Amino acid sequence: MRLLGWIVLAPLALMAVAFAVANRAPVVVSLDPLPLRLDLPLYLVVFLALAVGLILGGTLVRISLWRRAASRRPPAAPAGPPPAAAASPTPAILPPPTV
Repeated sequence: MRLLGWIVLAPLALMAVAFAVANRAPVVVSLDPLPLRLDLPLYLVVFLALAVGLILGGTLVRISLWRRAASRRPPAAPAGPPPAAAASPTPAILPPPTV
């Protein structure tokens, strides 16, 4: 399994490095209604977009898993005194045994 990870991740890492080297030209990133303009390299914009997408996607998946697990759990027992059937019918002080 570890070898399979290296076989997959090594080419992906090399492609990411090649992409970063080939796309170093600055691009203007602006959020139109806001007066914010950033000059960033294109590879940084792409990698940041991927990172934000991974974080948001992972968060949404985690939330849905929590909700699914919570809906499968049995409801909690209501707090309060125990039911009458579960109460002990024996008195606290027992009479002496008869011979």
